Formats: sequence, structure tokens, C-alpha cells
Amino acid sequence: MAQDRKRISIYEYYNIEAIDPANVGEYLENNNMYTTHSFTFDRVYDPSSTQSEVYDNTAKPAVMSVLQVKS
Repeated sequence: MAQDRKRISIYEYYNIEAIDPANVGEYLENNNMYTTHSFTFDRVYDPSSTQSEVYDNTAKPAVMSVLQVKS
């Protein structure tokens, strides 16, 4: 079953592989050492979602719009 409006944030740390393990905690708390990428999804499907459910919620509105006859 699909869930509505899901948001995920990914933190991209700069050169974290070069940080001494003893200093990782301090590094992770420094807002200047990473950038954040946030994404919002209209729907998130789980493994039990059917192909029909995905189609009905994603492609079908576009297909139907293309097939509409304009007068």
C-alpha cells in the first residue's frame, strides 16, 4: 500500500574519510562540514504494491490527458 508525502534528507559530509576516528563526533556536529539534500515524494510504494496501483497513481493521469480529445 502506498503512503503519502514522504520526505528524506541525505547528509553529504565533506572528506569524512580523512577524519581521525577520535574526532568524528565533533566533525559530525559541525554544520559547515556537510550539505543536506532533501527530497519529498508524493507517494512511496512498499514491496507489496501492485503494478496496477503504481500505474493508477503515476502514469495513468498523464496517459489519460494525452488521449483526451480537444474540441
